[in-house]
Amino acid sequence: MPVYTVVDLGTLGGQYSAALGLNQHGAVVGQASDISGVTRAFVAQGAPSVPVGPLAIITSDARAINSSGAVIGTANASSGAFGYVWRDGVTTQVPPIAGGSPGRSWRTYANDINDAGWVVGASSLPSGPVGNLHAVHLRDGAVTDLGTLGGTQSQAYGINASGQIVGAASLAGDTGTRAFLWSNGDMISLGTLGAGTFSIAWDISDSGYITGWSATNKNSDFHAFLHTDSMLNDLGTLGGSRSIGYGVNNTKQVVGVSTVSATDFSGRAFLHLDGSMYDLNDLISSESAQDWFLYEARAINDAGQIVGIGALNGVQRAYLLNPVSEVPEPSSLVLVAASLLLLLRRSLTLPAKQSRLWTRDWRIGRRWSASSPALRDGSPGPVATNLSSTAEYAPRGELNRSNSVTPLSLHLANRAGNLRF
Repeated sequence: MPVYTVVDLGTLGGQYSAALGLNQHGAVVGQASDISGVTRAFVAQGAPSVPVGPLAIITSDARAINSSGAVIGTANASSGAFGYVWRDGVTTQVPPIAGGSPGRSWRTYANDINDAGWVVGASSLPSGPVGNLHAVHLRDGAVTDLGTLGGTQSQAYGINASGQIVGAASLAGDTGTRAFLWSNGDMISLGTLGAGTFSIAWDISDSGYITGWSATNKNSDFHAFLHTDSMLNDLGTLGGSRSIGYGVNNTKQVVGVSTVSATDFSGRAFLHLDGSMYDLNDLISSESAQDWFLYEARAINDAGQIVGIGALNGVQRAYLLNPVSEVPEPSSLVLVAASLLLLLRRSLTLPAKQSRLWTRDWRIGRRWSASSPALRDGSPGPVATNLSSTAEYAPRGELNRSNSVTPLSLHLANRAGNLRF
């Protein structure tokens, strides 16, 4: 079992940050507040974070970075939202689907990029309702509309080295939403884990492993999945009824967020490997455990590095986990003496998490309330990931002006299973 050290990725001069992606070299991207409280995209190779992307905007985020350092994300300007690609200090906007009447408002979103520089996301349409979006693929400057599964909406969230794309799309009549895999011009539904009306595919590895989440037999419950060998595999939870898979690597390790009980909808970062789901808070070193609580894991690379969103002394921060050791599994080959096993277990016992000092009332719109004295910096603390909203909750970790983590509306689906952008 891996043990991790935690690296604080800092901010852009403000208090808060969120890590959303990383590449195979350990470079991290996300969003952080600056000294004025404005949230902007950042990139960090270790620490500290530095701003990237367009500057003449209201807010921005960075969602993925490829091996050559190209960054993609979405910025919000007075004219609306637009996806961007940032390479070598130069920002290029992701264009919308071609066509439409002059002056028609449009939006684009950039969600992932592969090492070839191909970008996936979503774009408003040249005709029809202004709010409708379709999944798009940007390659060599040309935008391709990936279509839907028969309905009116879709979004692409991940792309791998082979150009396979995953996301979510509405069915005919907008009767439901399904995770999809797009390859060689064909979009296929990945189905659901049960009789629910929705599923969302979020990430795909170069080996073709896919993770996301799906409704189970009740729309109020949803579980992270791993798609392998043409099957959706239920990854379960940490004890609750809800979990989300955000990232998967080429060895089928999955990271995400999960609830821990049927009545507590607060989120904890998880790592799923070798058929089991583990709370990442139980896998960080004892030194880090004193100060950190990890409530979302967003991405994992093949080296086993993990990034996400946590709380450092009660303040929301982006983190990078670096694996430092493997804990040996008990077996007759390694248990040479009972005293040695006891010593090993004691050395690996982690102290109680600081997070347990807080009253975890993480309903949407509420902040942490301390059951002990106020937070060290005097702030009310961050809003942690909460899975108590509808089963279609799909956060991207955007920081709003109140410095809390909020779901982006473009990643939500309503109870009828339609994508709500």
